Amino acid sequence: MDIPGTWRAEPGDLMPHQRHYVQPDGLMEFEPFDVDGYFDDIDRMRREFPELGIFTGVEFGQPHLFEAEARALVDLDRFDRINGSLHTLDMGGGRAEPSRLLQEHPAADVMTAYLAEIPVMVAGSDAFDVFTHIDYALRHWPAEEAGPFDPRRFEGLIRHAMRAIADSGRALELNTRRLWSWVPQWWAEEGGRAISFASDAHTPDALAANFPEAVILAETFGFRAGATPADLWRRPRLR
Repeated sequence: MDIPGTWRAEPGDLMPHQRHYVQPDGLMEFEPFDVDGYFDDIDRMRREFPELGIFTGVEFGQPHLFEAEARALVDLDRFDRINGSLHTLDMGGGRAEPSRLLQEHPAADVMTAYLAEIPVMVAGSDAFDVFTHIDYALRHWPAEEAGPFDPRRFEGLIRHAMRAIADSGRALELNTRRLWSWVPQWWAEEGGRAISFASDAHTPDALAANFPEAVILAETFGFRAGATPADLWRRPRLR
């Protein structure tokens, strides 16, 4: 759930079916979240598949900036879980996704700006339970120009961001689209107590991709399953 008209893009930044959302002024405009349609579909699926536990949830982009706009659209308390995402940054010229910013600024500057805004987002909103894809700015990392991404170059900023999330009592998403061992390792070392798993699937065939490998990583760094599949995985507290 991103708020329309709040970031700029170029058609080439997007997938073909998304390009018509870019308006002449460069802003992304689209129909807002269909609240009634969403909850109607959830109710229908629960009736059709009573043997399944079907929960509600939403991924909320930039909650520290647009919580009022989101609450005007939907009662956020209706969701079982809210994931908070940092999809856009303002490095001059208005907010934009890293895919656009990496074409306008040095890669290290974009990564630094992204990591620096995470504690700001955490401090600025209580509307989300899980911080998602902490590696989001890496999706379009320009390896040919900047070289392979080395997390150690940004370790201090990554750990500071993780510490802010952990200190707030929230969970960190272990995004299985790109599995990095440093994510659960540093998260645990910085006091993170809980993780969720997400395949970040945009197509049905990608649902739950790489979950077995993610489970191995999570267990390696001390996280254990909850009582039900829907529970967050947690690190037991040492006595």
